[in-house]
Formats: sequence, C-alpha cells, structure tokens
Amino acid sequence: MVIILLLLAFLAAITTAIQPSAVIDVKLLVDNKVVSETDDIFTCFNLDWWPVTKNDYGYYAWDKKSSIINLDIDNQLIKNAVKAFNGKSILRLGGSLGDFVIYNVTNQASADGYCKYDEFSEPTNTTRIGYDFFSGCLNMDRWDSLNSFCVENDCNIAFGLNALYGRNIPYNQCAPDVNCHSNSSMNSCCTNVTGNWDPSQSELLIRYSKEKNYKIYAYELGNELVGDKGIQSHISVEDYLVDWQSFTSVLNDVYSDNMDEKPYTVVADTTWMSSWYGAFLDAIPDDNKPDVVTHHLYSMGPGVDPNLWEYALNVTYLDKVRVLGADVNKVVSTYSPTSSIWLGEGGGAYNSGGNNTTNSFNSGFWFLDQIASFAVNGHGAYCRQTLVGGYYSLLDTSSFVPNPDYYSLLLFSKLMSTQVISASTKYTDAVSDQLRVYAHCTATTSANYKAGSVTVLVINLSNNLAFSIDHIEGANGKNYLRKSDRYEYILSSYYSDADERTLLASRQVMLNGKLLEVVNNEIPSVDGENVSREHGTFVMKPLTYGYLEFPDAGETTLCANA
Repeated sequence: MVIILLLLAFLAAITTAIQPSAVIDVKLLVDNKVVSETDDIFTCFNLDWWPVTKNDYGYYAWDKKSSIINLDIDNQLIKNAVKAFNGKSILRLGGSLGDFVIYNVTNQASADGYCKYDEFSEPTNTTRIGYDFFSGCLNMDRWDSLNSFCVENDCNIAFGLNALYGRNIPYNQCAPDVNCHSNSSMNSCCTNVTGNWDPSQSELLIRYSKEKNYKIYAYELGNELVGDKGIQSHISVEDYLVDWQSFTSVLNDVYSDNMDEKPYTVVADTTWMSSWYGAFLDAIPDDNKPDVVTHHLYSMGPGVDPNLWEYALNVTYLDKVRVLGADVNKVVSTYSPTSSIWLGEGGGAYNSGGNNTTNSFNSGFWFLDQIASFAVNGHGAYCRQTLVGGYYSLLDTSSFVPNPDYYSLLLFSKLMSTQVISASTKYTDAVSDQLRVYAHCTATTSANYKAGSVTVLVINLSNNLAFSIDHIEGANGKNYLRKSDRYEYILSSYYSDADERTLLASRQVMLNGKLLEVVNNEIPSVDGENVSREHGTFVMKPLTYGYLEFPDAGETTLCANA
C-alpha cells in the first residue's frame, strides 16, 4: 500500500511538473523595417573527418562510421533528409582534421608514402588534434561519390582545404612526456608551425574538380589554424595574407575561362577574434576580399559538462550570442563590407557535443535562438555541426532517423526568407526574458506563401510560464492575429507529462501534438495547422518552440520581395 501511494505521488509530481504556474499576457511587435538579409542559401550542415577512434572524455561518439571518409552516403534516409531542403542547403565538408588530409588525385600521394591508413593514424598525443600529420587521405572515388551525392540530392558542397601542407611542422619538438593532445596543453612546441602554405596539393584537387565539372559552392582555406584561438597552429595575419594570395591566385587561374563558375572563397574558419579578423580583412586589397568570412562557435562549452542541458535554456548564454553576432557583423561590415558572414560550425558544445542534450529536444532552445540571432546580426548562412556525427548530429548516428533539431532547421529553411524583420515583446507583467521572438518575411517555398506574408519564430524557455499572445502588431499597425488566419508549427517533446530533464532529453518530437515519424525512409511532412483569425489569442506553452505563419499579414511593402 505504501509503495502504491508513493508511486501515485511520484506520477502526480511528474505530471504537474511542467504545468504553467502562471499565464502571462504578452504583446509582440514587428517593426516597419528589414534589419538584415541572409544569403539565398542560409541552411548549412557539416560532415567532419573524425575516425571511429576519436575519444572524448572516454566516449566514442564517432564509432558508427559517420565521417566524410566512411559515412554510408548511399543510405536512402540520409538522401531523403538532405533532399527535403529542396536545394536550399550547403553541405560543408571540413573540420579540424581537414588540415591533415592528403588528396590522392593521381595516386602520386600513395607513391609518396601517404594514404596508408583506411582513415587516419592511430590516436597520438604528439599533435593537438590527436592524429599524425597528413595521415588522412581523400581518394578520388570517394570525392566523386560525395559530389554525386549532392547532385542527386540537390545540395551544395563547401570544402575545407588542407592549409597546413608545405609548412614547417613541429615534428619531435616536444619532450617525450608532453601531451600535446590534452585540452590543458598550451606548450608552444605542440603548435610551432611556421612558414607558408604550399598550394600544390589543393590545386590538384581544384583542377580535378573543375575538369570533372563539379559545381563546388565554396572552398575554405584551413580550419582553426589562425591567431591565438587556433588549435594546431597560430598562423599570423602576415603569413595568412601570403597564403590567401596563393589561394585566390590558384582559383583565378583554374577558373580563368569562366569566372562566373568560380567557387566562393572562405576565410578563416576559427573561433572569432576581433583583432585578428579586423587586421586581416583590413590588409587585404579591395579586389581580393573574401566572398565569405566564417567563424566557429560552441557557445555552451565542453560536451562533458553535466549542466549543459540547463545552459541551452539560459538567457545569459543566449544573449552572449547576440553580442558576438553584433561584433562580428560590425568588424566585417567595416573592413570587408562585400563579404558574407557564415557561422561555419555551430554545435552547441565542443568535443562532439553532449549526449541527450545537443541531440535531443533540449537542443532546440539554444539552436533556434542562435540561428535566428545570427540572422538578425548580418550572417548569411549557418552551418550546423553536424548532419551526421557526434552527439550534435541532426540525424541519429545509428539509424539516421532525424533528431529534433533536424525538424527545427527544416522548418526554418521552408518558412523563413532572406529578409529579417525586427521583432520584440511587450509584457503586461514584469517577467524575465523567457519568451524569445524573431520574425522574417515568409519564404516563397512555404506552401502557404502569399505576397506580404510574415512568419514569427517563438521560443518559450520557461518551465512554468505560459504566454498568452493576443496581439501581434505588424508594421502596418494591424494585429496579425485578427487580420490573418495563421498556420502554427509548434514543436514539443514527446514526453509531455514527464519531469523537466526527461522531457528535454527526448529524441522524439511532436509537431502540433502529433509525433513526427519516419516511415519507409520518408521524411514526414511538416505542414502547419490552420487556425482561423476568429480564434485570435495564441498560448505558448512552457518549454516549447515553433513558428506562426501569417499569409494575410499584408506587409506588401515590407515583404514584397521575400
């Protein structure tokens, strides 16, 4: 009897755990201006080079063969997951080990002693990255397959080139007891890379790709190699300027017969450093500015942190991203205003992410807030780390069934156009900033698109507050909730009646109360639920996020060209 009573008490506790303790009246404001514009293709996801032996804190998050080299790209579910973006996606091939990869274009690399491993060397403590220099190999049959994959499934390849090749590498410079791979290692002998890049290896790959008529979207010069925040090296502005000239000269030469087909040039793929980026961009001549300036961010810290799941809903962490985005936008706008800005890697937590956080429903709070924040702050594209691989994977690394963030990103791509509108909240009660809102003109790819339509992204971080929205005031002064029928796309955890941690850790997600399920390798439809304007008020439940689309918003001037 006592056990039964205890069980009933426990069930009552978890059932009521996320019931709102209060419903807050709130008004949303959409201002009469477009504050930013993204690139035509904003959605990007990554494949990385990590082999099955990568070990983070005793966990092997890449043991299912999910790298550029060994992922089963013939899997139909992976194909369908990419194809669902209808050509509006970039597949970024790169990562820390990209600067350790040799391109076996003519089999000369094999003759020169490279390409002797199936993936990379055995793990080592003699390098910061944890594998032997240049022990990775990209054979052309695999490169051909990757390009065929994107032709078949309508994605655009951005490829990170090996920018360490040809430099003076710090072989055997450290004492035997120095562990360069340790995260705490700051020994200069581990990163004492000097000299300039030799473009000959990259040129072979670029020429091969051009001859094969591969439509490469972009080439990136190196990954996390520059400045104080570099990992395997700390290349100076002066040296990287020389490398940049070599890089662009190769591309200009290879594509001299048709410059319209030349891939975008991308720099410098590392954690943001205002001083380094500012000095580099300022020093580049106007006729050689990069097409894209990219930086990396793992905003919640290491994946092993036990409090990671809480950081995903922490306003302080989210607001720091807004500050960073504004700083990046300011520096690039000042020194290279014609360059687009990409977030080249965003996975929430570094060292492969955090299991049950960055691959769960929990992840959507930081992820949606971050991509929307960067869109507001002048970023043209956002590359999620990863499509497959690690604990931040959009697709499950075993079954390839989509994790919740996949659907969040798919909806963003389908609903949010390039035009970003200023949006804000106005509370009738004094509460903390738990309701986050962003707005775009609606994308023409939406099934419900009409000229002048608007879509609002709404994120409720609170575990005990619901928000009653009865007024969304548009730029035309009209209340969208009364002027237009709406389509709701509200994502919630599969475990709606669980305690907060269990709810957030769900790997399954509901759209408007219906489970999103893969059947016969087909990605489920993500149609919105039509709600008449007569219903007016919308209530955002605790710990949910999603989109409100207003086809008849009537912002015909503001959103005429969405």
